[in-house]
Amino acid sequence: MTWLVSSMEEDISSNYMCYPTSKKLWDNVNQMYSDLGNQSQIFELTLKLCEMRQGEESVTKYFNSLKCVWQDLDLFNTYDWKCAEDARHRMKVIEDNRIFKFLAGLDMKFDEVRGRIIGRQPFPSIREVFSEV
Repeated sequence: MTWLVSSMEEDISSNYMCYPTSKKLWDNVNQMYSDLGNQSQIFELTLKLCEMRQGEESVTKYFNSLKCVWQDLDLFNTYDWKCAEDARHRMKVIEDNRIFKFLAGLDMKFDEVRGRIIGRQPFPSIREVFSEV
């Protein structure tokens, strides 16, 4: 059992040193960190997205970093659509939110283009937004 606890990160392992058996330790770890519903992964990815900003990166690198997280979120999220129209509407809402995240994380020097994009009707696709920026 010591090898299991010692292979954990220190900030996690300290919580598991006092379990009397390997089974009790494993059951608790499994309950805390299992993939049940993928909620922990979705939460971690959402936190990562909240923290992402362009910073010193190029626009392309920043956008590609966002796309990687969005792709992971798409893998963990499950969508159960009742009809095709609901699916189209929800996917447009998701894309618009991703556009807002991309624009919000851009450097201040992109304020003018950000304002132009937000004011457009109909709202552009994410590919069009990236291309314009």
